[in-house]
Amino acid sequence: MFETRDFIPTEKDYVGINERLVALLRQNNRLSAEELANALGISPRQCERIIADLKMQGIIERKGAKKSGYWELLK
Repeated sequence: MFETRDFIPTEKDYVGINERLVALLRQNNRLSAEELANALGISPRQCERIIADLKMQGIIERKGAKKSGYWELLK
């Protein structure tokens, strides 16, 4: 029989997830990483990696305090 395996995203999938994450932040720039992960259907750790990558690319930046801050879209 076939084994069920967890979804392992490819580089192509990350591009789609990145775009969806940015679209969510355009709708509500105060979402937490956990809320973004839930909306995208990915783990919070995976979401944090994607956020770190988007920050390194200069696409998003966190403003304000950790709890009361917001995301600024730079591109």
